[in-house]
Order: sequence, then structure tokens, then C-alpha cells
Amino acid sequence: MLGVLSPLLSFWILVLWGPKLGKPLSGWTAVVLGMGVPLVLASYVLVSWWWGETEASRTALSAAAWRLHWADLGGVPATFGVKLDSLTVAMYFMVAFIAFWIFFFSIGYMSGHSDEVAGQCKYWRFFAYLSLFGFSMLGLVISSSLLFLFIFWELVGLCSYLLIGFYFHERWPQYAQMKAFITNRVGDFGFLIGLMLVYTYLGTLDLDEAAARFAEQAASRTGLFASSFTLWGASLATIMGIGLFCGAMGKSAQFPLHVWLPDAMAGPTPVSALIHAATMVAAGVYLVARVFRLMTPEALMFIALIGCLTLTLMALVAIVQVDIKKCLAYSTLSQLGYMIFGMGCGAWVAALFHLITHAFFKAMLFLCSGQVIEGCHHVQDMRKMGGLRKKMPVTCWTFFVGVLAISGAGIAGTGIGIGGFFSKDEILAVAYARSYVWGNEDFEKHQAAHYEEHALRAVPD
Repeated sequence: MLGVLSPLLSFWILVLWGPKLGKPLSGWTAVVLGMGVPLVLASYVLVSWWWGETEASRTALSAAAWRLHWADLGGVPATFGVKLDSLTVAMYFMVAFIAFWIFFFSIGYMSGHSDEVAGQCKYWRFFAYLSLFGFSMLGLVISSSLLFLFIFWELVGLCSYLLIGFYFHERWPQYAQMKAFITNRVGDFGFLIGLMLVYTYLGTLDLDEAAARFAEQAASRTGLFASSFTLWGASLATIMGIGLFCGAMGKSAQFPLHVWLPDAMAGPTPVSALIHAATMVAAGVYLVARVFRLMTPEALMFIALIGCLTLTLMALVAIVQVDIKKCLAYSTLSQLGYMIFGMGCGAWVAALFHLITHAFFKAMLFLCSGQVIEGCHHVQDMRKMGGLRKKMPVTCWTFFVGVLAISGAGIAGTGIGIGGFFSKDEILAVAYARSYVWGNEDFEKHQAAHYEEHALRAVPD
């Protein structure tokens, strides 16, 4: 719990004493206390879990995870607890590691901005919002209850609203933050319907207990599976799964709830990197992974269809973008569609593998784009860029590595490749094996290479 409460402590320190701390101390407070402490603890847990523990000890640790009885909801206990398993450990480390370096990058990036906007000091306020964002995402990852997962889910949405509209004195960020907030509420309405069905028919909001009772009802054809209610031919169990997925559609910007993510570029570049890589959009894929055991085959088919539509349409849109950040934004949409498609066709591990690899190379691409924009005096139109290879060689070659990763570059049959090569091909292998491929996924791999090449042309000579 210390790793989750540390960012919250950083938030309150910056809210209460941020103006007195000034530059750069308020930034370092967020880096060290807000995400440095969680990263150290995450590294320790990762090493202990994967290399220092046996399967029996992992099971014992999971059973002994901390839990607190909070309230009774109509006779159903609401407990806040820590969900400790391999998914939690991997996601917690990924969020802490990437967020730490984005926080660190932000110290230099935000130091070049003016101190006052509309009468409010924005340097300390920016890092206060980042700390609250980190707390919300880490709390979401460790939650063992759907109720508290939903609470942290809404906190993530609130933080994205604050950070997207950080430049609130300008009209575009105001529009973008409201668009993100409203679009996500549409998805959360479906999420609430799914939660109500879980509570009503499964009698618990604990993730493990709900999964066990769902399996029992599926085997005995009782509860959710005994109901005669249908909606457009979908059973109540399928409706519950689709309702839970609607929340992921909003957060992970799946078609048709994708419209908010490109406009989220209105925030500072570190915010774009954080939202697109380690936090908000990752939350939707993580939710699908967590409730995967509550999905019927029909719900999974719906998830695969939405993912397939998103990855194809957004790849096509990315090709014609001229704004470097919007090109990366639409590439994020396409890659998220790839992950959701993987979840829908049952490639659970491969989709999470791609989520983690994508988080690393997409954060790198966004931070590189921020450097390019700063070097071009805040010009984002790629048609006006070029000739940066000699002036910004490190940024150029780093960007090139990111392009190779998102394109899935590698040599088939040799085991030689960059991150995206292994995760994407694993999703395709499972999809082919289960006859879920409709011809679009190979197309997406070629389109990924195309739109990232489109962005790369802006950097070198």
C-alpha cells in the first residue's frame, strides 16, 4: 500500500506547499515521492515474484494480500483489498517505470513554460495533477474489488480531465477536456450496468468470488444463465459482459467512442505520453483482462469485432494526418484496437504483452515528438519539418527505434526482432488458430509501418 499512498502524499504536499516549493523542487517532489518510491517497491516486488518465489509461495502471498472490510451493501460486503497476481505485478511495474521517466522528463519540459496562467502558478499544479494521476492508476491496478476498481477508474477520468485542459486559458484545451469527460461517461454508463448485473446475479463485487460464481452458474445453467431475458438475441450473461466492456471502450478509445483521444493532444506533451502509454488507455485493456473470466463467447466475439474495426479504421486515418502528435494519437487508437482484438479472440497473454511493449515504445515516441516540437519552436505540422537528423541526432535515432518497434520489425523464423514483432505475431498466431481472423490484422501491420514511416519522414533530411 505504501507504493500507492506515496503519490497521494506527493499530491497533498504540492497542493498545500507547492507555491512555496517553487521550481524545480515541486517537480522533484513528484518525481521522487510521487513515482520514485512506487518504482523502487515495484522493482522489488517484480524481482521477488518472478525470480525469488515458488508457485506455492506466490499462492500464499496472493491469499495473504491485504484486505479491509469497508461497508455492507444490502448484505453484500464491500471490501477494499490488494489483488496480487502476475498481472498485477507486471502492470504495476510498467505503470511505475514509464510514469517515473515521464515525470522526470516533465521537469525539464515544464521549466521552459511561464509560471503564471490566469493568475495561477502552473508548474507545481502540473506535478500535483501528475501525482494524483499516478495514485489513481496504481490504485486501479491493485484493486481486488470491482467497486473500488470503479472508484479509481473515475479518478483516472478526473485526472485526465484536469491534465488535458491544463492550458485552460485557451479554447481548444477546454473543448478537448469536456469532450474526453463526456465521451468517457457514455462508456461508464455501460460499465455501471455491468456492475449492477454482477451485484444482482453474482452477489459479490470481489473479482475472484464473482469469477467463481459465474463459472458455477454457467455449469449449472442457473442465475444469469437461467434468465429468459434477452436483448437483440443476447442473453443476460452476454449483456453483462458487453456492459463491462463498454467502460473499456471509453477509456481505451474504441470505435465509436474513440473521438476524444486525438483531441487529448491539447495537453502538454508529457500528458500525451502518460495518457497514451502508461495510464488511461491502458486501463481499458487492463479492465478487459481483469473481467475476462466473466465473459461469454458471444461477448468475446463482440469485443473482437470492435477491436478489429478500430485497428483498421484508425490506421487508415493515421496515414493522412499532418500533425505529428495526432499521427501518433491515431496510431495509439489502432494499436489499442489490436490489443482489444487479441482479448476478444482469446489471446489474453499476447494482448497484455503487446500492451506492455506498446507502453514503452509509445511513451518514447511521444517524448521524442515533444523534443521535435520544442526544437521547431512549437510547430507540429510535419510538412514544415525536416533536416533534424543532423541537429537532433539522438532524437532522430531514438524515434527510428520506436518506429521499428511499432511496425513489428523482425526476421520471421529466426526469433530476431523488436518488441512489437513478438507481441503482434503472437496475437496473429492465436487468431489464426481460432479462426478469428477476417483479413484485417495483416493489413494493420502494414499500415502501422506506413503511418509511422509517415511520421518519421518529418525528422531526418
